[in-house]
Amino acid sequence: MAFKLNPPYNTNPTPIYRVRDQDDTLGRATDKLTITINDKVKCPKLEKEIIAHEEKHIKDMKEGKLWYDDDYVYHRENTSTPFKKYKRSEMTEGDKSLPWEHA
Repeated sequence: MAFKLNPPYNTNPTPIYRVRDQDDTLGRATDKLTITINDKVKCPKLEKEIIAHEEKHIKDMKEGKLWYDDDYVYHRENTSTPFKKYKRSEMTEGDKSLPWEHA
C-alpha cells in the first residue's frame, strides 16, 4: 500500500529574503533569481500574494522571456521573438501597463 508523505520543509526552490527597503517596494524578483520582500510586510496573505507575483517573474527569467540590468528591462512574449528593450529611467517599476506585469 502506497502513501504520500509531505516534507516538513518548504519545497519552493526560490530563496526568499526579508530586506529593509528604502522605498515602498513590497517585493522584487532579483537578477540572482531570488525574491526579496520588504520587512514592513506583516500580513501573511499579502506576503503570499507578493511571492506568487514575483515567482511569475522568476519563471519568465528562467524561461528566457525576461531579464534586466541597471539600465534596461528586456522582455519578449516567447523565446522565438526578439527582446524589446525598455529604459528603466523612463518607466515606473511595477506599473501594471508594462507587458511583463500583466499576469
